[in-house]
Amino acid sequence: MIAKNPVGRTLVVVPNRLIRQWEDEIEHRTELGYFLYEGPLRYRYARQLEKEDIIILTTYDVVKQEGRRSFQPEVCPPASSRPDWSD
Repeated sequence: MIAKNPVGRTLVVVPNRLIRQWEDEIEHRTELGYFLYEGPLRYRYARQLEKEDIIILTTYDVVKQEGRRSFQPEVCPPASSRPDWSD
């Protein structure tokens, strides 16, 4: 039986080379549920993960990609299309 995470949702971010080790440790040393947040289809599960009290395991690279996707800088319009405030 998978136990509920007593502290709620927990995000664990690790280097790529350690993701499988962390997955093994969670499986063998706890009874907590976890979700491996990686791969091109990970976005499908984001809403569901907001409702679960589990460990979410991901990598620094995924966090970096998500950050780029979420925080796109605004493009400033060319000077010729800006209002003239010199009056």
